[in-house]
Amino acid sequence: MPDRPEAPAARALAWLYSPRALREPLATLFALEREIGESLRPGLDTQLAHARLAWWREECERSTQARPSHPLTRELGALFAASGLAPPAGLAGLVDIAVWDLAAATFGTRRELEGYCERWSAAMIEPAVQLAAPAAAAEPARALGRSLREIELLLSLASDARLGRLRLSLDELERAPATAEELAQPPWPAALAELVRARHRQARAALEASVAALPPLAQPPLRGLIVWAAVRRAHSRRAERRLPRASLSREHHAPLDGWCAWRAARRADAGRGFPRNHTAGPAELAGRVIAITGAGSGLGRAVALACARHQASVIVVGRNAPALEAVHAEIAAAGQPEASIALLDLEKAVARDYEALAHAVLERYGRLDGLLHNAGLLGTLTPIEHYDVPTWCRVLHVNLTAAFVLTQVLLPALKKSADASLVFTASSVGRRGRAYWGAYAVSKFAVEGLAQVLAAELENVSHVRVNTLNPGRARTAMRRQAYPAEDLESLPPPDSLTGPYIALLGPASRGVTGQAFDAQTPGGAAGPGSSARRSA
Repeated sequence: MPDRPEAPAARALAWLYSPRALREPLATLFALEREIGESLRPGLDTQLAHARLAWWREECERSTQARPSHPLTRELGALFAASGLAPPAGLAGLVDIAVWDLAAATFGTRRELEGYCERWSAAMIEPAVQLAAPAAAAEPARALGRSLREIELLLSLASDARLGRLRLSLDELERAPATAEELAQPPWPAALAELVRARHRQARAALEASVAALPPLAQPPLRGLIVWAAVRRAHSRRAERRLPRASLSREHHAPLDGWCAWRAARRADAGRGFPRNHTAGPAELAGRVIAITGAGSGLGRAVALACARHQASVIVVGRNAPALEAVHAEIAAAGQPEASIALLDLEKAVARDYEALAHAVLERYGRLDGLLHNAGLLGTLTPIEHYDVPTWCRVLHVNLTAAFVLTQVLLPALKKSADASLVFTASSVGRRGRAYWGAYAVSKFAVEGLAQVLAAELENVSHVRVNTLNPGRARTAMRRQAYPAEDLESLPPPDSLTGPYIALLGPASRGVTGQAFDAQTPGGAAGPGSSARRSA
């Protein structure tokens, strides 16, 4: 499979802006589309074309049975197998539409045209969505592919009509009224131009609605498809403005396409929101091995118990042995997957302590699927001018340096996972500085930077994603230390804030990386990151 697909402009931009989980399947699907489409090459003997398509139909059937023979279908099958998914069932849709086009068949009704577009979607869009955002529902993906394909057909109306391929249904042409001959010879009569204008507008509206219907958390991993849709919408608007003349070319590449793609990618990343009330399935984390620092108390303890409830094998990391043993016992009493205890005092640990933990993880589990950095120190709320230097160093060491070292030694284990997630507990004061928060705020700013650097370094060379999550105000000892006069009972308990952590540590966030999330609405995120001296 080529690293960069030989694809037209819109597809090339889609590939360029895709995260790794989407980039690989898109490149393979584009190549498959091109290979099957070779059967329509002008001048190719018709019998040979039919023989090629018959072979490809058999190959698609072999692929659904997990025994493909072509390098491209083998590559696609390997991607699905690596994600624990069954082979895609809709690849034969590419053969169906090629047979249709080879016969220069017409669409008698609007429904037949939609069926043609749905077959293309089942082959091209739905497999990509399955791999990049498995939590996304099938219908929005199908609708996206259907409307995207219709826009592409509308952009080549005249050239396809000259080849005998009508991309408007006969019943629509009859109602216009218009003829197939007129479609092949623009500029078009007023009635036909009005029909084409209406179809462009309806297809764009359907495409916009399908993108909006994608789950918010699915939009970053699917940003390549969202870019593709945005570029094609722009092409559609330009084609509409040219009416009654036909579109300039099949691909409609324009200098502003790159700008359009960049804006769409930014919206997909920044405008996705976050599932603050994520409802995890009972076994959402089944089979995953997740390590959590500061797991003896506060938010770390709550997340550890929540991960175990959702069937993860949890490694509880901290410095307080009795507290960790209590968490371990609670997990065991509930009949959940057996947890492991890793004693590690982040303030005093030396290199051999970190290395021993990393060795133990690989020896017992062979990999690590999730790592939550939740341990932390608040320090003192003091003006920088008067801040105690030893306290400053302790806070920076526990909150930042220890997280860096632990990440470094555990990266080999994370890279052995097919779907690993690295999450840092963040804080609102680490995103906008606030007076007197001193070392704590500075350490949290640095954690955001560390996460961004890691995300950029790991995105296209591993299956490890990196994100930060600010849990907001919570009923914890750290909150009491920071706001001693506050009524803690008015704040949400830690176990009510675990949903977003499950979302980020589990398959729901596949493909989402380099993002900074909030577990509560901005009005509820006024205090420090979350739990008390979370390294308990």
